[in-house]
Amino acid sequence: ILGKVSALGSWDMFTICYIAMIILIFVKLFTKIKMDDCLDSVVAGMQKMMKPALFIVLAYTMFVISYWSGYTNTMVDKIVGTNFNPFSASVANAIATFFNVDFGFSGYSLGSVYAARFADYTGTMMIIMTSINGLVSLVAPTSVLLVTGLSMYDVSYKKWLKAIWKFAIIVLVILLFPRRNTLNNGGTIEYKSVVYKVSKVHRYKIDGKYNNNFENGIIIELFGKEIYNNVE
Repeated sequence: ILGKVSALGSWDMFTICYIAMIILIFVKLFTKIKMDDCLDSVVAGMQKMMKPALFIVLAYTMFVISYWSGYTNTMVDKIVGTNFNPFSASVANAIATFFNVDFGFSGYSLGSVYAARFADYTGTMMIIMTSINGLVSLVAPTSVLLVTGLSMYDVSYKKWLKAIWKFAIIVLVILLFPRRNTLNNGGTIEYKSVVYKVSKVHRYKIDGKYNNNFENGIIIELFGKEIYNNVE
């Protein structure tokens, strides 16, 4: 009926609309719903979705202006600079998430810049991008899923902020929890979060000779900057 249809999970909006129309026709044919009742339900559904659709259009209108003008990329470029700093990267990605509406657009427009400048910090940058995107999407009025859900269930944005701010803080605190990683350099252990990294150093000492000498100590980095080092 639809001709060549892409696999489930990769449908676009047009395919979804076609399938919805076909399902509607089958429901009408195989149930006792009257045509007038069916049409009334369709109109009622369209009226209910009018407000969410309006918010989505406004959000994407802002995105289009942002994308074609380039001011979001300009702001992000000024904030992140050329030296990697998790704090400035978090702020930059929060701004990008606010204006770009969808995480895919942020990754598309900024991914190549990050890859070129911060190739040695790809893993950390991915954690920052995904974490900040999820956090900002909880509260940003430009989050498509958020404004759609709030408008469909008649929940005011102000009421949502009052209910969600505690959860957002909990999420932020969780982001500060470190993950443990053991390096293959003699046994150095790293405790790393988005904001800081603590390294319990136990690594082979490079002195040009083959021996079992080790360097030991603690290294603390905050926002990518080393603030303490007693390795010897």
